[in-house]
Amino acid sequence: FTVPMAAAGKDWWFAAGVAGAAAAAGVAAGLLAGRQLSVPEAATEPSGEACGADGARGKSGMPWDKHGIDRTIELGEFEDRPEFAISTVRVLRTPRLQDTFPELDVRAANSSQRLSHLLKAEYAILGDIVRKVGHAPVTRAYVRAGPRPKLFFDPRKVRAGIMTVGGLCPGLNNVIRELTSTLINVYEVAEVLGLRDGLWGLHSDEPDEALRLTLDRVCGIHLCGGSILGSAPGGVSPELL
Repeated sequence: FTVPMAAAGKDWWFAAGVAGAAAAAGVAAGLLAGRQLSVPEAATEPSGEACGADGARGKSGMPWDKHGIDRTIELGEFEDRPEFAISTVRVLRTPRLQDTFPELDVRAANSSQRLSHLLKAEYAILGDIVRKVGHAPVTRAYVRAGPRPKLFFDPRKVRAGIMTVGGLCPGLNNVIRELTSTLINVYEVAEVLGLRDGLWGLHSDEPDEALRLTLDRVCGIHLCGGSILGSAPGGVSPELL
């Protein structure tokens, strides 16, 4: 790459060093891989148009080709390899509340204005990333997680409960914080409760023992270790659940 000199005289090397270091940070991966990186034109506002076969700019504002490949970095030529072809994709069936309690499914429209997009059934994640010549043309796949157009409950009538079960692991407070934030800000649920000490929290007849989770209460908990709800193994009671 070339760096335009913004300074003259004996200070040119300093300007080149600063500019070169900044540019190198963005292209180091491409250079280390031995591939040429082509710098795109000045950033443009996303057009919102679907990516076309002529490499039109899609929602990201970046150039994509008809295969959905980002051509900002030159990857070389692609060729068809029939020996790696997949003819059958087996999607893992995901249990749904609708299967067990069909009479309770209100199929409420997901009308949240804070979600960028809703996922339908046509999205899946392939499970077998590595392919080898001779492998059967079959692969596993999993339903892509994300917000759906229809909801089992009406969010504004929901009292949601969060618990941490089993042993402690890093990031539990982050999960509690983001779940609470999403339930309140995105889905506008009526109330979010934190059940203490895992499944044992369901055994209590005292509603005051549950921790009412609000945005203020979970604001800084991601900076603390452990779980603000506590965690414990056991407490499984099929009848109670």
